[in-house]
Amino acid sequence: MKNYIVQDGCWNCKYVFRKHDYEDEDEYYCIFNAPKRPLCISVAMNESPDNEDEWNNAYDKWEIWSEKYIVFKCGKCDNYIRRKEL
Repeated sequence: MKNYIVQDGCWNCKYVFRKHDYEDEDEYYCIFNAPKRPLCISVAMNESPDNEDEWNNAYDKWEIWSEKYIVFKCGKCDNYIRRKEL
């Protein structure tokens, strides 16, 4: 492939939180000026509470937070800064 380029986007931004789990596709969330994120309920990321009451509470908090900060991995905004480790 000649001149193949991988474009920058939310997926490699300094301000992205990438949620992944075993059976789901990755999801991306912008944490630029966002309040502290609650547990994301990911088993693969070791953020899933052990008992049902804690899980329900964490799930509700995650749903409220996540709907405000979800982004597309190929998107890019004016606050974009490429992560240094790439």
